[in-house]
Amino acid sequence: MAERANRDDLFVELLAANTKRLYSFIRSMVFNDDNDADEVFQSTCMALWRKFDQYEPEGDFGAWACRMAYYEVLRQSGKRKRVRLMSEQALAALADAAQPLSQRVNDRRDALADCLKQLSGQDLSLIQQRYFEDLRPKQIASEFQRSVHAVYRELNRVHALLLRCVERKLGAHRANMGNIGDSID
Repeated sequence: MAERANRDDLFVELLAANTKRLYSFIRSMVFNDDNDADEVFQSTCMALWRKFDQYEPEGDFGAWACRMAYYEVLRQSGKRKRVRLMSEQALAALADAAQPLSQRVNDRRDALADCLKQLSGQDLSLIQQRYFEDLRPKQIASEFQRSVHAVYRELNRVHALLLRCVERKLGAHRANMGNIGDSID
């Protein structure tokens, strides 16, 4: 019983960690409607749950989930003609190309989240106002009694800081992955 609870917890943890990657992967194959992508995502999650006992814990859950999503897209396209957007061969090629891309997007998102945590309070506040509260530079300038030009200059500076930080983190991540690969050989 405890083993089953641990396995259930592991499934929830792995799915939560890979949800954005999985949904992005599905969206790359189902262009026509968010509802179709949502439906494929939900049915994929159910299939992952049903087949989780086939997953090897030391494997890449994200890759396994994307492969399951690929088969779910094929299954859905067979059920409803409006989901079929391309040939099965083209869909397979797209799925193969999208999988590493979805991982890179996740890596960039994770690096950006880490970099945001490293910003000073003032810089973080500026980014939050601009992108999370969706305030325009003119609104920010008015609120802080600064010129719009000064706000743009500060945004450019913080963007440059974030870009350098993300590139540094991704470079370190790639170097570590290379070292791991080197030690396996």
